[in-house]
Amino acid sequence: MTSTALNTYGYILDEYNTPYGPFVNLTSSNLVCDRACVGNMVSRTNSPLLYTSECIGAGASMTLVIYPPNPNENLTLTYYGAEMFATSIGERTFSLTLNGQTWISSVDLLALGDGMPLTAINLVYPANISGTTISLVFGVLNNNPKIGAFSLVSATSATNYATINHRSTLVRMSSSLNTFLNLPYCDVHNILWFTDTTWSSTYALTTVPSGQTIHNTLDPTLFSSDIRCGGTTGTLSIIFPVKGPYTYNVSWSMMEITATGTNQHVVSGYINGVLIFANLDVYAQTGAQYTVYTNSTLVSIASDSTFTFSIVASSGNPCYSLFSLVQVS
Repeated sequence: MTSTALNTYGYILDEYNTPYGPFVNLTSSNLVCDRACVGNMVSRTNSPLLYTSECIGAGASMTLVIYPPNPNENLTLTYYGAEMFATSIGERTFSLTLNGQTWISSVDLLALGDGMPLTAINLVYPANISGTTISLVFGVLNNNPKIGAFSLVSATSATNYATINHRSTLVRMSSSLNTFLNLPYCDVHNILWFTDTTWSSTYALTTVPSGQTIHNTLDPTLFSSDIRCGGTTGTLSIIFPVKGPYTYNVSWSMMEITATGTNQHVVSGYINGVLIFANLDVYAQTGAQYTVYTNSTLVSIASDSTFTFSIVASSGNPCYSLFSLVQVS
């Protein structure tokens, strides 16, 4: 039996290695997503990333529509949420209506968490769906209705119901997280970054000396180290699956830690074998050590496939500090 669930900021795996993709057909007259950034602090769950961001209807209802292909099928629906802003019971309440029928007349996540914020709440509903449309409406009672994740599991077929049609972040990684914690990190812009785990080559971490000022960034914590191939030259590659047809913004950041002049560290970058930057000398671009350099490009993915981002060094060794891949259309 498979489960496909929908979350607010990208593709993740839960504790059972179930893939969760971005929301499909979630609408509101005032939809706001990714408002929260609470790292790994959600209790009562071994899959905290399902709850660490949210979509809300800001003073308005929300509607989530899903199209399971098999009519009259036994399904299990699960809502995932955690209260991250309300401080008193009754401060946020909302209703859940499934295909026009009341599922829960009043949801108070803080009350369900015994008055404790950042507590994982799962609301489960077994349903037999007539027809091929599931419409879940989040109604306004007090304050803004919200959702962290949602899953739909077939009890009679191993069907994956998700179709991807919403902005998402597939990868957002900082090499520095390897050096001081193995948790998500919330930066000064309220964006969640993760420890990278997918680089294919043997690598080493180079850290910034204690007390050294890092320039051209508002969040030097993200740049306290870089990750680099262990040899003097070589290739550093990240490989992971992507969905298509979509356009993604690929962004990378580098900072010179070891080179003290130009031509000591020169790299080129490739996406799926296509050159996107050639002979980049970060020291020449920034004019100094410990100064962040960032660039980006748009990449169109025609269909579900594999994405490979490679950094190749012609002088020194390939390295990076930050890398992100965000769906834009």
